[in-house]
Amino acid sequence: MSSWICDGVPKDGKDYPGLGGKHEPYNNELSDCEYCGLPQEAMTTESGSGSVTELIGGRGMNLGTILAAIVTCVLLLAGGSAVYFSGIFSGGDRYLKTYQDAITTGDEALAIIQSHENPEQLAQAQEYLSEAMTKLSEIPQKADIYPEAEAKINNYDTLSTQITSKLSSGEFQLCADPQPKTCLF
Repeated sequence: MSSWICDGVPKDGKDYPGLGGKHEPYNNELSDCEYCGLPQEAMTTESGSGSVTELIGGRGMNLGTILAAIVTCVLLLAGGSAVYFSGIFSGGDRYLKTYQDAITTGDEALAIIQSHENPEQLAQAQEYLSEAMTKLSEIPQKADIYPEAEAKINNYDTLSTQITSKLSSGEFQLCADPQPKTCLF
């Protein structure tokens, strides 16, 4: 028979009249406690009691410990989510990619403007400028990159207005090398 420990307080939910009584844990080798007379089964938790300790494997964790662990997990998740969604660890401004995409589109327009050979190409450049301005306008004022985005919107708007004026004037002039003095761009 293996040894077992008794503290005199029955754990199986039964009454043992005349036996038991709380005492210091006592290591027993026999089937009954040598100190208080309780049988070994009295120290076994009642099956199906549903106690928190029993449900987690009888390791002695109480409800307070479990609640503290749950609250800690919830707080860590909430804090982690707040940090993630605030953009602190996203490499700076979370609108930077939108800005970069818009600038790439704007650069395509500028390349067309600098080497256009016909009015259709200028119209295409104007579409690119419009697309770039739309992307830039999605960046909110609270974003770190907003001042740069606003400046680009103003620059692209000015270029777009100049293209509209040039296309509506009917005085189209080739603006490739060598660039004539009357060329708008």
